[in-house]
Amino acid sequence: MPTSGSQPAAEIGGIGGSGFYSFLNDIEEVQVDTPYGPPSDPIAVGEL
Repeated sequence: MPTSGSQPAAEIGGIGGSGFYSFLNDIEEVQVDTPYGPPSDPIAVGEL
């Protein structure tokens, strides 16, 4: 998982539910802010 500064970077993105996270290794949860406000949960970044 390449990183840029203090924020992790992702090469691809996916949308999933609680079972989706079982596919990821080295998960890091990241708090982000968008022009529309923060998402309801942190973004999970990891390796497949």
